Amino acid sequence: MTATTPPTPSAPEPEQEIQRFGRDETTRPATDIATHEADAPLLAPAEQGPPVGAAFRLAGTHRPQPLDSRVLVVFAWVTALGVVGLAVALRGLAGISAGADPSWYQPTLAALGLGGVGLMVAGMVTGQRRHVRLPWILLGLATVPVAVNLLLTLTAL
Repeated sequence: MTATTPPTPSAPEPEQEIQRFGRDETTRPATDIATHEADAPLLAPAEQGPPVGAAFRLAGTHRPQPLDSRVLVVFAWVTALGVVGLAVALRGLAGISAGADPSWYQPTLAALGLGGVGLMVAGMVTGQRRHVRLPWILLGLATVPVAVNLLLTLTAL
């Protein structure tokens, strides 16, 4: 029989100093922070502004919810714009299929329709957050291309 020697425990590694930073409280070793401290000083959470896309995030469980009546009015406005836009699109499709449309009508209908839909989506997403005026401004702007499309469809076809 051969004698086996028990494994020797390795020396414990010295604990690294950990420093917390940023909003999400992630950690990095203090030595890593010290090497980059002069390049990019860390700001306190109160000094950092909101992210650029914060207005367009959907409301979640950790974010405050807007009033139900406000969301209802925003969604009713978007629904009304969508119904009018759908009626204009169907009438435009019938006119295009019949060949009764002027040459400028198709690109104008498409451009104004896409712009209106984009503004409606932006107004709906911001309506789910606690912005005071932004949803109303976006929905007001979304009403313009829908109304222009309605007037152009009524006069051109």
